[in-house]
Amino acid sequence: MIVISHLNAEQYPDLLDDMFRFRYRVFVEQLGWKGLGNRAKREIDQFDTEFAIHLVVPSPDDPGRVIGCTRFVPTMVGTLTSEYFPHLINLLDLPVGERFYDNSRRAVSEDHRGGRGRESVGGQLSCAVFEFGLALGLQGITAVMDLDYVVTLLSQGLHIKPFGHPKKDGNDTIMAVEIEVSESSLSVARKVYDIDEPVLTPENVRDIREAHHWIHTTGLHSIDKEPSYATN
Repeated sequence: MIVISHLNAEQYPDLLDDMFRFRYRVFVEQLGWKGLGNRAKREIDQFDTEFAIHLVVPSPDDPGRVIGCTRFVPTMVGTLTSEYFPHLINLLDLPVGERFYDNSRRAVSEDHRGGRGRESVGGQLSCAVFEFGLALGLQGITAVMDLDYVVTLLSQGLHIKPFGHPKKDGNDTIMAVEIEVSESSLSVARKVYDIDEPVLTPENVRDIREAHHWIHTTGLHSIDKEPSYATN
C-alpha cells in the first residue's frame, strides 16, 4: 500500500493520475454515479486538495496500475459528508477536530473484490482505515455509507454512531455515521478478512503522521480548497 499526500505527491504523479482514472472507471462507468467531475475521464472532486491523504493499493503484477484506494480528509476543513450530505445530519452534530477524519472514495477493482487474507483488497482497505486512525490517535472516522453496509458492520461488532436517519438516494438508502477507532475495531476487521498482521508498513505510518502534522500546522494556515492534483 502507498500513502500519497501533499508532501509526497510529486513522487507519484503517474500512480496518482491512475488513481483518478480508476475512480472514474469505478464510480462513473461501473456504478453510474452522476454529477462527478470528468477531467479526461478522471474523477477529481473539490476534496482532492492538499489536505487529502490517499491510501492506494497498486497491482502486484503491475505497480503502476491501481486496484484499490480510499481517501481521508480532516474535519477541520469541509468534507464530503459535511458539504454534500448535510441533510443526513439531523440527530447529532458532526465532530470537528484533530481526532476525526472523513473517509470517502473507497474503490476496489472488479477483478479483486474477492479473496481472503492479504489477497483481499477490500480487506486491506478496511484494516487500513483503523490502522490509519490508530496511528494518529483518532477517536472516530466519519463517512456516508449504504444502510445495508452499516447493518453488516454492526453485525460484525463495530461501534457505529449515526448522525441522522437513513434517507433514500436514488436506488440506495444511505446515512452519515461515525465509526469508532479502537484496537477492538481493528481486531474485528482483521478477523472478518482473515488478516493477522498490519497492512500498513512503518513507512506508511510515518507518511501518514507527517501528512497529518503538516495539515494541522502549516496546511491550515494556507487553506486552498481547489484540487491541487488535477491533470489536464
